[in-house]
Amino acid sequence: MKQLQAHLITTGKFQFHPSRTKLLELFAVSPAGNFSFAGKFFRQIQYPSTNDYNAILRGLAQSSEPTQSISWYRNMLQCGTKIDALTCSFALKGCARDEDKENAINYHSEKLAVAYGLISTVDGTPIQVIKNLRICVDCHAFIKIISNIYNREIIVRDRARFHRFKDGVCSCKDYW
Repeated sequence: MKQLQAHLITTGKFQFHPSRTKLLELFAVSPAGNFSFAGKFFRQIQYPSTNDYNAILRGLAQSSEPTQSISWYRNMLQCGTKIDALTCSFALKGCARDEDKENAINYHSEKLAVAYGLISTVDGTPIQVIKNLRICVDCHAFIKIISNIYNREIIVRDRARFHRFKDGVCSCKDYW
């Protein structure tokens, strides 16, 4: 593994190699891999693809520092790299790893629903989410920020009321 790592770094041949993402996954996710090296390897890629980012986010979600996935996700957005459903899933898993998995999905499912809505609808289209539990404080704050960043109207129906998020403000005025 060490020899392969050294060869890839010194030659730079990995830039356009078709198995680049697979190698990145090997370093980021494999128990025999090395996430530190995966980060160095990634930073040397001139034009990282969505799949390259997904490999890093997946590795972070399984690492000892899963909350770093949000920084990588933000970097991905700033670079203009297209996100997909896997991107959102890995970033969410990284953020929600310190709770019980089933509870985390129920507790933060609206984040995933909003992320999916952003990538699967036309810009400017309102996003509607229906949830049978109350929205948590974290998700409420998250959706306010997303509505402002993406300039989208997001309507969340929880078990108690409708929340209409627009321009970073919720119709409930943060009282629910």
